[in-house]
Amino acid sequence: MDFPTSAHPTDFNKDVSVRSLGEIMLAFEENNVRHKALRLRSAALVASRLAKQIGAEEYAVLRQESKNDMVEVQRCRTNLLNELAEREHFRFGEVNIGFSPHR
Repeated sequence: MDFPTSAHPTDFNKDVSVRSLGEIMLAFEENNVRHKALRLRSAALVASRLAKQIGAEEYAVLRQESKNDMVEVQRCRTNLLNELAEREHFRFGEVNIGFSPHR
């Protein structure tokens, strides 16, 4: 089974303070899509390993890449939420940005 190596990091991890609110909201949604894709990729990876379609060594390498990508997605999410909170455009319940503490 063919797994993509690494997800592409977003430019919004650098300095979001220079971005418009619309750009930040778009980046937040794109980050959510990326998060979902990583979860699906991780599930497929586990299924492939359980079905013995990939070896233990390849699984370990791909799993570490997946974990690193997920850390990056979470860091980006935190960065975007912090910027929204700092701008006071973000209020739980007032702006629906799809926030869930369980993601």
